[in-house]
Amino acid sequence: MIIVYTSGVFDILHRGHLNILIKAKALGDQLVVGIQKDKAVFESKGHFPTLSTRERVEQMRTLPFIDEVITYQSGTDQTKTLDSVKPDVMVQGDDWPLQTDRAKVIEYLNDHNIKLILIPYTKEISDMEIKRRIITSFEDEKGKKNNDYESKV
Repeated sequence: MIIVYTSGVFDILHRGHLNILIKAKALGDQLVVGIQKDKAVFESKGHFPTLSTRERVEQMRTLPFIDEVITYQSGTDQTKTLDSVKPDVMVQGDDWPLQTDRAKVIEYLNDHNIKLILIPYTKEISDMEIKRRIITSFEDEKGKKNNDYESKV
């Protein structure tokens, strides 16, 4: 059985997240998704997520192709989490190399013969873009003005 592990904040679930999750599942038999806890998000990004850890875990559990959802406290060093999951493959978005503890995690992956696969980041969408759209729709007289949403659908 090939165990695939991916992780993230997954605050406001969008097609970029789904893209990575679906591709990750296709790489193995079991997909384990790690959700970064609220405090760790604050420590690594400087703000809390919109949805709580519990809400984000529940959101992931609704996706039928995810076999297990776990939480982790560390910001960018996931070696303890990898120790417990024992994956054969770790999948991240290709924006992951920007993280500060990447070298430590990559060393761990190499030492434990875990394959790392980077999936192209979906550039047209992000949690922050969705939040911007929501704020814009309220600022534009509760969505009465054209906020260019139609052009992105």
